[in-house]
Amino acid sequence: MVERFTAVFLLDLSSKVYRVKSAVVIISILTLFACKSENQTTKNTKIDRIVLATGGCYGQCPYQALDITKNLKVNYFGGEFSKLEGDYHSTIKQIVWDTICDRLDEMEFNKCDSMYSHSCDDQSIELIIYSGKKMKRIRGQEFSFPDELRILFYEIIQLAKTMDLKKSKKAHQFPTNFQIVEQIEIHFLPPLPETE
Repeated sequence: MVERFTAVFLLDLSSKVYRVKSAVVIISILTLFACKSENQTTKNTKIDRIVLATGGCYGQCPYQALDITKNLKVNYFGGEFSKLEGDYHSTIKQIVWDTICDRLDEMEFNKCDSMYSHSCDDQSIELIIYSGKKMKRIRGQEFSFPDELRILFYEIIQLAKTMDLKKSKKAHQFPTNFQIVEQIEIHFLPPLPETE
C-alpha cells in the first residue's frame, strides 16, 4: 500500500513539475521573441515627430491629441469625453519611440492612403508623421483603416494612460483641428399645427 501511494505521489509530482517546466520554457521563448533590448539601436532614423488626434463620432468618442517627438517629449490634450481633460506633458522611453517608428516603417507608412473613409459612425482619426521636411497625413474613420494601422493608433493613444502626465501651464498647439470642439445648440422647428 505504501509503495503504491509513493508511486502515485511521485507520478503526480512529476507531472506537475513537467507542466511547470513546460510553462517556464514557453514563457522564456515568448519573452525572447517579444522583447527588444534597451541598448538595441533602431533601423529608423527618419521619423522626427508623430501626431495622433482623435475626433468625434455619433456618440461620445473622446477628443484627444498626442504629439511625440524624436527627443522623446510628449504633449497630450484631452478634450470632450476624455478621461483626462486638459493639456499635459511627459516623456517616453527610447524603446517605445523606436518600436513605434519601426512599426510605421514596416507598414511603409509613406505608401498608405491619405484618406480612409468607408465607414461613417466611428471615430475620426488623424495621424501626421514628420520625416525631415516631409509630412505624411493619414485621416479617416476608425474602422476604415487597415488593421495594422488601426491597432497602432490604439497603442499610441493608450500611451497617455501609461505615462506620468504632468499638467501643463500653457495650451499646446497641435497641427490638427480634431481637438477643438465647439458647443453647438440644435433647435428643432415647432411641430406643424394639426389640420382637420
